[in-house]
Amino acid sequence: MSDDTPLLDADVVAAFPEYKVKVPRLGEGTFKAAYLASDSQQDFVLKILFGQTTSSDEEPALDARFIREIQLMAGLDTLRVASLYKPVSYREVSGSTVAWYGEPYYSDGSLDSILNDRTLSPSEAWRLTMHLFEGLEALHSQGIIHRDIKPGNICRTADGDYVILDLGIAHVVSMERLTETGFQSPMTISYSAPEQLAISRNSLVDGRTDIFAAGIVLFEVISGRHPFVDSPRMSIDDYLARIDNHVPGQLLDYDCHPTLQEVIDRCLASRQNRRFRNASQALAKLKEVETTT
Repeated sequence: MSDDTPLLDADVVAAFPEYKVKVPRLGEGTFKAAYLASDSQQDFVLKILFGQTTSSDEEPALDARFIREIQLMAGLDTLRVASLYKPVSYREVSGSTVAWYGEPYYSDGSLDSILNDRTLSPSEAWRLTMHLFEGLEALHSQGIIHRDIKPGNICRTADGDYVILDLGIAHVVSMERLTETGFQSPMTISYSAPEQLAISRNSLVDGRTDIFAAGIVLFEVISGRHPFVDSPRMSIDDYLARIDNHVPGQLLDYDCHPTLQEVIDRCLASRQNRRFRNASQALAKLKEVETTT
């Protein structure tokens, strides 16, 4: 929707009469709103993109970047990244044309909701680690950087596998830039790498940025606490200082395998050149343990 026109739940329900759209919405971010919906076959998550909308049949220009990213990510041949349940399309909602699509609904919930109820066992944490890096390996092999890896963007399937979702806020390295007027970088500050918070717009954001965020997620899963943030009022400067002064080896008291500790420590390096070059390197290190156990 446009900046001065709020997206109302009642308007969304009216705009999608062929689906049963449940309200209130599941959530809302800078770039989209999400609703639990169902068709004749199953539940799914209906997502509506925010952007420059129009009252005519013209497609929203600001959404084009996200739509191309969604389509590219949904085409990956991997079980570790969420696919599309409904393809990207357009719909008039309360007089404005919006882009929307459907993602699978994972009844086991997101990782953050799971962690609110309980901690993961060591075997579950190891499985999450493998699946997370397998998902990043698939993304990065196609030149895709997610840039917002966090517990809320990781879901568990009924089989106990883990998938990366929120397809519409990734960044495709090889994709030409569209007009960025009013564009905000998609990221969550407490899961951001130092290069995402740099003042220069030309700061290098690449696959190692996602690897850093994966390290935060895994540290949090194993220890039950964030490695750098201990207050919601922490400033960005303090956050960056904590990253610079992070002490390795903190997870060994949490029944964490030494190799997993080594992998997480390397992921959390402040300088990019001290992290794994790619997710495949991290996986290779982890598989050394699997082949000897």
